[in-house]
Amino acid sequence: MSKHWNDLNAEIIKVFDGFNEAIKNRNFVFPDFSHTSDLFIASDYSGEHKTANYVAYSFLIGDLNQLNSFDKNRHEVRKKYNITDRTVAFKKLSNDSLLENAITEFLRSTDLIPGLLLVFLINKDIEGLFKGIDPQKTPIEEFHDWKTKDFKKLIWILYLMSFFVAGLSKKEQSVKWLTDQDNIVANDNRLVAVSQFFASILGSFIPHPLEYRGVTTTENDNDKFDKEDLVSIPDLAGGALTELLTVHSNENNMPDDKTLVALSDNLSPKTTNLGGWLAENDYPLKKLFFRVEENETSEILNYHKIFVE
Repeated sequence: MSKHWNDLNAEIIKVFDGFNEAIKNRNFVFPDFSHTSDLFIASDYSGEHKTANYVAYSFLIGDLNQLNSFDKNRHEVRKKYNITDRTVAFKKLSNDSLLENAITEFLRSTDLIPGLLLVFLINKDIEGLFKGIDPQKTPIEEFHDWKTKDFKKLIWILYLMSFFVAGLSKKEQSVKWLTDQDNIVANDNRLVAVSQFFASILGSFIPHPLEYRGVTTTENDNDKFDKEDLVSIPDLAGGALTELLTVHSNENNMPDDKTLVALSDNLSPKTTNLGGWLAENDYPLKKLFFRVEENETSEILNYHKIFVE
């Protein structure tokens, strides 16, 4: 059994049965949140452009009261490289020389966070898991005017977050969710509906009392980029891994839990640079990445841990 992981109710998480077995059968050492009072989740989503073979759902889970070292270092990096007025984002690394110069030291600051960086790369060909899902048939009226693709995306995000919060949290803790300004929270009505839906799903997963403190977005962040810099961490990881898997799948050279592959020469310089950070796991910030494929029966999913060097 993995260290610092709760034994979850398999009936509740049947949809993630393959991943549940992967967690139970491998000796993962997760961050220890047993003495944490306030958990946070920062999330970002990548790979929705047509050229990507995978969509990435990325999450940073950590202790809200253990961000001092990260905050101190990220502010120093911003001042040193004169990036006090801009967000750090994967898509900006190719055309912003100041960010390019700062990114290595910014990444070092993220490694000071005692937490877990999770990225799920979902094959876009997967249909079986949510086949036939219709937001108009849900009992929550606020979702009836949603596009099906947006609702499927929301289901993925909420179930993945709930699974890991249930596995890593302890009783009497609180949890708060921070997401980028995505279409799933495009307005106040969506924000309220999504927050309530997450609370409902989370409540069916967790085996202990937990206080849910709602969801907030990066909109109207302060001039210190407190929210943006947290969300930038899953953004950088998800963006790089989306490109990595797309390139490697096109080359038929996929990394997983049985195959360690060198980074392709056809990756962009920014992804190659981020690859070194993604491969490191001996810092307080632990990193765990999975490629998710549909199995032959389309009833459960195959989860392949991604290793890069």
